[in-house]
Amino acid sequence: MNAYGSRLLHATMRIKPNLQRLGSFQGIQDFLSVITDPSILDCLSVETYLGTVYNIVSGANGVRAISFFTRVCDGFLLAKHDTCTQGLEMTSLCFGGMLDTMYELLCREKRASLHPDLSALLDRFDEVLALLGTPASQDLQRHTDRLARLQRIADLSSDRLVKETNQYEQGANVYLGGHVFPHDIPFPAGRHDNDHRDISQISILPTPGEISHGELEYLLSTDCRQPHFLDDPVQRYLDIHFRLLRHDILGPLKDTLGTLMLSLQQQIPLLKSQSKSLNAHIYKEASMAHIAVDGRRGFEAHVSFTSPTQLNTKSKTEQKQWWENCKRLEPGGLVSLVCLDGDRPVPFLLIVTDKSTDSSKDRGPCLTSKSHHKPTIGAKLASNSQTDLQWLIKIYQGKIHGILVDLPGLIPATFSV
Repeated sequence: MNAYGSRLLHATMRIKPNLQRLGSFQGIQDFLSVITDPSILDCLSVETYLGTVYNIVSGANGVRAISFFTRVCDGFLLAKHDTCTQGLEMTSLCFGGMLDTMYELLCREKRASLHPDLSALLDRFDEVLALLGTPASQDLQRHTDRLARLQRIADLSSDRLVKETNQYEQGANVYLGGHVFPHDIPFPAGRHDNDHRDISQISILPTPGEISHGELEYLLSTDCRQPHFLDDPVQRYLDIHFRLLRHDILGPLKDTLGTLMLSLQQQIPLLKSQSKSLNAHIYKEASMAHIAVDGRRGFEAHVSFTSPTQLNTKSKTEQKQWWENCKRLEPGGLVSLVCLDGDRPVPFLLIVTDKSTDSSKDRGPCLTSKSHHKPTIGAKLASNSQTDLQWLIKIYQGKIHGILVDLPGLIPATFSV
């Protein structure tokens, strides 16, 4: 925008409307109808220029726009007793343009919604709306809806403000001294071993410390008007949606393992009703039967466990058919072996690599019983960290028993790890 255009905008915003001179309102109405026209708002080629226009109209934190629209409303209200039909029609058109402009402005200039005079301007809008509540106004419902939308934005912004209170020394009087912005914003960091401000440092798969933490995750609102510790809108968008997506995928896993770990730690048997509510398949007396290095799959552990009770009365052929038809322990699925390290339960995440029912094999894991052997699956480390490898070896060497948790439908290969 050139210097002439900028001066013209500033001159328009300095107009003092007079309802006795309808031409002044006509100029304002024409200007507002242009900058709120859908063909202009949706045009990418003028988006940058339109942003500059709204920035000038707004002024610092909305001060210019709020002052200007207050003057226009005062012009309407001062002449309300002398308003003719033509005047009411012009008032309705101009009022609709103001409401649309304020909506666009509040969406583009976020700090304008925090201006202390915004509430007074909305009250003026209410008075003008009452003035238009006659048969001469054909757009009354539309104006009412648009004003309600502006009020919701103002209410959301006011929720971000906290009132500063000063106690007088005598009595119980409280002085409400204005507003303080913003709220104290909690920062992610230090609550557990996977709590970081930088999302690039967060392990996608939950860590033992994160699972045992047991408190609510750090999740912020997607509403751009709510406070956030990041100022850059792109970084803020990525941060919020990464945390929300990770919670949607892995939240049930953490809730399930957290419940099981608490049960193990307190040595309380898991009730049947609790097992069903966990949305997971649980296998008892699980342990590392063998550790091997597969030529194709690499480092692999064989995990044995007690056969499900419904298979106790089935023949080997029926057991084989049951395992082949069910969707449990599918290759690629995420499972967890939860064991006690002293009196501390530790969840150990694995990915199933082998769900074989071929009992004729001499070696390798197999789900159908070989004489006295338990059902066994092949699994690899979900995370190739040194800590996990050491813990796996400790479980194997110490012949530590725990519970195997299978979470249906949770496949790490469907998201980056």
